[in-house]
Amino acid sequence: MGTSRLNVWLRDFNCVPLTNCWLLDLVVQYCNGTPLYSVFPLLEQLKSRYATPASAVDLSNYPLPDQNGRYITITTNTASLTLNITTSFNTKAEIFNTLKSYFNNVNVNLDFENDQIVLTSLEKGPSQYINIITDSDIQFSTPTPGSGYEIATRYYHGAYRIKIHPPAGQYINHVELDVPPGCYRIWARCCHGKNEETSTVMLPVESCGTCHSVNLILPEVMNCSQNVIYPLMDKLANDYMQAIPEVNDQALVFRGVALIAGLGREQILNELEERKQDALLIDRTDLAARVDTLINIAQLLPTCL
Repeated sequence: MGTSRLNVWLRDFNCVPLTNCWLLDLVVQYCNGTPLYSVFPLLEQLKSRYATPASAVDLSNYPLPDQNGRYITITTNTASLTLNITTSFNTKAEIFNTLKSYFNNVNVNLDFENDQIVLTSLEKGPSQYINIITDSDIQFSTPTPGSGYEIATRYYHGAYRIKIHPPAGQYINHVELDVPPGCYRIWARCCHGKNEETSTVMLPVESCGTCHSVNLILPEVMNCSQNVIYPLMDKLANDYMQAIPEVNDQALVFRGVALIAGLGREQILNELEERKQDALLIDRTDLAARVDTLINIAQLLPTCL
């Protein structure tokens, strides 16, 4: 299938590229609502472009007539195998075939020219790994972990998204994609101190071999009532609970602000859970505990505000 190049830029309201976005939830969907990654190998393309798979290479270069009693343990993100060698007739090819038949998430290649077994993860990114423990004359090199961006899919805040997570200390303001012809709706959620949805862009890609750029703009001013409800309730429930000590009274305040903001109980609970997951993602259990306090109050809200 032919494709065209698409450059997605993240910018603030003054059109300046963002410099502090540490997590991006990108939405690229056809105008009928179908996410592009569900019908086109977009995820695999992004992993190849922005991530490196984990790997390990066997460095030995000799026959294996005396491996009896040895073992090799290989662990990946989703599977583990301990291969016990019970005969002196195990060759490297036999070991290779055993590994090849067991793993479905690891590429296992036998390099006959150099007499090496090479293991490479099918997944890519910093969360991927291949650990090897051996009590064998087969000597594996130090495994190389996955590197680059962590790329995955998830359903978040009403849309199927591609989560793009740069390594710690790095930030993102640009993503390059190759997409087939079609009419697309494109937007994103940016984590940059706040968690904000960008503007939505409609882009027609009418033919292959063309190049397009879209700028996703963060709004200058969020809706005041919706922007203040969670910080207000966080301060009330976690810092100034002596002002309104009874949780039922706190729920009444929560209800009043929710009515002004036009938010329903289920939406509040969903958004609080999303905030909690964001806190856990950066190992801020203290922030997650504060959100849990708000969730307990929100659960007291009536179904129909």
